[in-house]
Amino acid sequence: MMSKIGNRRVDFFVENKEMVELKASTKLEEVHWAQTINYLEAF
Repeated sequence: MMSKIGNRRVDFFVENKEMVELKASTKLEEVHWAQTINYLEAF
């Protein structure tokens, strides 16, 4: 189940403390890090 952070959605929250964002990629790109930072700022 996805959870909302601001007007974005994160894949999972574990005990309302930890975000889990699933990626189907072999390498994390800059855009993935930027997305994570945006989630943390919105949270």
